[in-house]
Amino acid sequence: MVYEPAEDSYLLLEQVKKHSRGKVLEIGTGTGIQAIEASKKSAGVTAADIDEEALAVAKANAKKENAKIRFIKSDLFQNVKGKYDLIIFNAPYLPKDDRFPDLALDGGKKGYELLQRFLEKANDHLSTNGKMLTVFSNKTRKDKVDEIIKKNLFEHREEAKKTVFFENIYVYLLWKSSILKEFDKLKLHDIKYLAKGKRSKVYRCNKGVIKIEDNTSGTINKSEKEARWLKKLNKKGIGPKLITAKNNFIIVEYIEGKRIEEYMEEEKDKKRIIEILNEILNQCHKIDLMNASKEEMQNPFKHILVGKKLVMIDFERCHSDINPKNVTQFLDYLIGGRVNSLLRKKGITINKKEIIELSKEYKKSKSLEIITKHLKTQIPR
Repeated sequence: MVYEPAEDSYLLLEQVKKHSRGKVLEIGTGTGIQAIEASKKSAGVTAADIDEEALAVAKANAKKENAKIRFIKSDLFQNVKGKYDLIIFNAPYLPKDDRFPDLALDGGKKGYELLQRFLEKANDHLSTNGKMLTVFSNKTRKDKVDEIIKKNLFEHREEAKKTVFFENIYVYLLWKSSILKEFDKLKLHDIKYLAKGKRSKVYRCNKGVIKIEDNTSGTINKSEKEARWLKKLNKKGIGPKLITAKNNFIIVEYIEGKRIEEYMEEEKDKKRIIEILNEILNQCHKIDLMNASKEEMQNPFKHILVGKKLVMIDFERCHSDINPKNVTQFLDYLIGGRVNSLLRKKGITINKKEIIELSKEYKKSKSLEIITKHLKTQIPR
């Protein structure tokens, strides 16, 4: 079923008249009303839709209007190539109704999922100074739409609003944030949000992992500081490889692996677990010898990944320290209730009293050998 133009379409149409320029792309063209209008001012229009019936209708309407438009069948950006100066998305935005399913209306279970999929891919097809227009209603949850836009690093402005039968319809104009424009200069693409930490937001991209400093956390120049430490640590074979460092973000290699506790739970080879623990201690020892403390080794379950290689991540809190604590903090972690219990289930006994004594000895001698030898003896023959 093809979605016939309604109040939302005409509200969007007024903004298409205002903002059409350069190369234009419309996703979900429907009857082609927006693409036809855009063709009057643009240097070329491409219109896409997943529905063949809609494409047939749009082509017929374009022919009637003598509008030169290139039509393609595509699920969002699936078959779209190139970048555009204006992208129009008259998205289905209503929450899915299982009783009356309609591809032209359903935006997903909550109504915003399709818009989210669109925004996750839009950056790769929008020119650096390009704009996007989209329409949705309060049934989509405006606060959630704003959150998705921010998460995908776009800026936006409400261009139009109309109330129809107790439903508010909004038209948003979107554009790339300054940091997305910076990413364009670095030829970064396939940028996808991964997580939000205490001091940064983390994204995946074609070159690795981007950590963007979160200024709202009160941190200043944490990215610059972490980059300085990674340069030093990388020379010792520690941490993910630093690829690029800027004032408010860094890019490091992507590490495929399991968090340390997840790894210990799944690994069946006791000897291999001990080897991994000793490798962690070895890296902690190297950081100690640099007179630095990472500050997370007493609870590092999010900061150690084990895959093809063992890698410590997140060095934004690393700092110089005349009394470094990396080895001793990790030993405290090993004798803690949760981890100690996990290791016992694997048949590895870490004696708390003995480790405390070894930790005291290490503080005096800074010799790791006595500790690694001790751990190797913890596997029953």
